[in-house]
Amino acid sequence: MDESRPRRAQCSHAGAVATGLTDDGFEDNDGFAQASNLGTLTAARTVSNLVMADAADWFRFTTTAVGTSAASAAITFQHAQGDLDLE
Repeated sequence: MDESRPRRAQCSHAGAVATGLTDDGFEDNDGFAQASNLGTLTAARTVSNLVMADAADWFRFTTTAVGTSAASAAITFQHAQGDLDLE
């Protein structure tokens, strides 16, 4: 894997789009080409208080080395507030 190539992650709803919510400050990141840039990650990073008020949010980041089996991306959320998928 080319270590200088940005990685992209998509979070998407597995159901109806939420109504009455105000999107977070990373908008407009609703598609691959509009992915919000999280920059170069050199350590674990947590991004809190994200809001999914539309069908999808995309993020991109660059790593400083080739990924290993220890590298990961994750989302945490309350299922009672909706179902999210990380792709």
